[in-house]
Amino acid sequence: MNDIYDAHHEFHLALLAPAATNWDIRILSTLWRASERYIRIGWGSLDPDPREHARREQYHVELVAAFQQRDPEVAAGAVLQHLSRNEQTALLALDPDRSRVAPVS
Repeated sequence: MNDIYDAHHEFHLALLAPAATNWDIRILSTLWRASERYIRIGWGSLDPDPREHARREQYHVELVAAFQQRDPEVAAGAVLQHLSRNEQTALLALDPDRSRVAPVS
């Protein structure tokens, strides 16, 4: 799982790199590292499910496709959707009674 989380971090840095300054990357990396323990705790309960990995991969394929359009509004919309899905997944992962949280679409 460490390799997967490290690759995930590198993926997002690669998406940001063309538009971000060194300062942006430094701040975002600091925030990423500070939140990573919570990400691992929250998503840890979902990690054993292979469908979860397929879902995550599909969402990242969609991000790449949006960025490849080279349209800032499309990219911003894709990032917002990605963050919204992550919020819903986090709520699902952290809820001991997962039936109360709507599934992530």
